Amino acid sequence: MYYLGIDGGGTKCHAVIQNESGDILGRGRGGPANPVHGYEQTIQSITNATLQAAEESGLSENDFSSIVAGIGLAGINLHGVMKQMKSWQHTFAEMYLTTDLEIASIGAHESTNGAVIIAGTGSCGYSMTGDSKVILGGYGFPYWGPCQWGLDGA
Repeated sequence: MYYLGIDGGGTKCHAVIQNESGDILGRGRGGPANPVHGYEQTIQSITNATLQAAEESGLSENDFSSIVAGIGLAGINLHGVMKQMKSWQHTFAEMYLTTDLEIASIGAHESTNGAVIIAGTGSCGYSMTGDSKVILGGYGFPYWGPCQWGLDGA
């Protein structure tokens, strides 16, 4: 089994493939991957970045069925976007979706309580304390001010 990590934002998408021991086998990069600004573009960027990482890893698209994908995307917490991304007919063994904010916090705080601020194409803050998750600001115009946490596809 292999593990794919995707960080998709408004201007670029990064991919990393690791083996079961956690060794990095390959990295890739794609274009914009914020589904709010284009579902098809997001899928294409994820696919391109994954194919680059797979090639560097000695894998091919035929090996996607042995990859567990963890995908963090900008904008996925906005109304209906999660539902649309979950409808993607990917070929991964499994796919887990969340925000780019949550994966940044998990990485920065090793899955414990904490907060992060992301300054990029869209800038925002994220805080996690126990089961409470809060997103503030960002996403560029017109999404200024607090955004409701809604990864249930609502």
